[in-house]
Amino acid sequence: MDKYRKLGALAAESMMATLDAIKPGMAEADIAATLIAEGAKRRCMVPVALIAADDRIAQFRHPLPTASPITQGSLKEKTVKSYVMVVGCFFREGLVASITRFKQVGDVPANIHDAYNRICGVDAIMQEASVPGKTLGDVFAACQSAYKTLGFPENEWHNHHQGGTTGYSARTAKGAPGEAFRIVDETWSKRVKDIAGIDVSFGHAFAWNPSGVGVKSEDTFILTADGATEIVTATPDLPAVDLESVLGRATKVLKSGMAKV
Repeated sequence: MDKYRKLGALAAESMMATLDAIKPGMAEADIAATLIAEGAKRRCMVPVALIAADDRIAQFRHPLPTASPITQGSLKEKTVKSYVMVVGCFFREGLVASITRFKQVGDVPANIHDAYNRICGVDAIMQEASVPGKTLGDVFAACQSAYKTLGFPENEWHNHHQGGTTGYSARTAKGAPGEAFRIVDETWSKRVKDIAGIDVSFGHAFAWNPSGVGVKSEDTFILTADGATEIVTATPDLPAVDLESVLGRATKVLKSGMAKV
């Protein structure tokens, strides 16, 4: 758990440094290179660096950054004029921390800020549903309901995976309808006790990944055996999303809004 706190902080620092470097007209490939370099400065590998600018955010949920071909060709690199989505998976000492953030560098479509706040609301509901004793299928059911409740198409979850548990893989188990994977399964503590005679409390790490047209929300958080949660990839220097207004009630979940020039 301590390693995850340290890795999450390094991932967040790398992301913030990348966002600070993004300027209007910057190419997606250069943003990806910056993200990877900032991770390397902190001794993290960045095996996943996904970048989409402007209209490509709505087109692709898992966007490889555009890059011009080595040999002569017609492909042109995409540069950011309005806003950009930056996705990174940071890898160190076996663990993976995933984080997505946005930066606005110009005028954005009128609906984007509202949609972004609402998708963060879906993420918050999924985090709240991630409690010991429940299954990933239980969380997925909350996810499906949240999309509909917060004004997204009922089948929005069909368009990309919604994330799941993480650890020594970007996703050790993905959420899906009816998925029986149990959260903080007490079986493991019992088995360690039976075999080694010691008491060990197991936790879990999660990276949920809800998305809508032009928006996405993703953080890595840890869940302890007593049900306490902690977002390890928190970026408190960014403005916070007003989740209380989005959900119409109080919540302990914190989500970051978009960075701006």
